[in-house]
Amino acid sequence: MVLDAPDVPRFGANPVGQLIITNTRGVIALKLKLARVPGEDIVVWGSRPYSAGTTYVDHFTILGLLPDPERGLSEISEIYTAKHSLLPVGSRVFIETVQQIDGWQALRKQTSAIVPAP
Repeated sequence: MVLDAPDVPRFGANPVGQLIITNTRGVIALKLKLARVPGEDIVVWGSRPYSAGTTYVDHFTILGLLPDPERGLSEISEIYTAKHSLLPVGSRVFIETVQQIDGWQALRKQTSAIVPAP
C-alpha cells in the first residue's frame, strides 16, 4: 500500500500535428505528422467519416496507441480502419490525440482532413 500520491506529471507540448490523408490508386492512407518523437504514450481517438463541411465533432472512438513514427510521420491507417472501415472520397475525418503518463492525461489535441480523390 502506498501512502503518498504520485506527483502530477508535467506534459510538454503535444508533438502530434497535422493529419495527412492520401489516396494513391484507391488505397487510402492516414498519417499524423509529428514535431518530435513522443516521450510518453499518446492515445489516438478517431471519428467516423463526416461530410466535408463538418467543423465540429464530439463523438470519438479510441483507436489505440500512436504507432512509432518513421521520418516524422506516424501511420494510423490500420488502427483507424479496424474501427471505421469505410472512408468515402470527400468525407472529413477527425482525429484527437492525448498524451498520457501513469493514468494522467493532458488536454486533447484535434486535427482533421478530407479524403482526397485518387
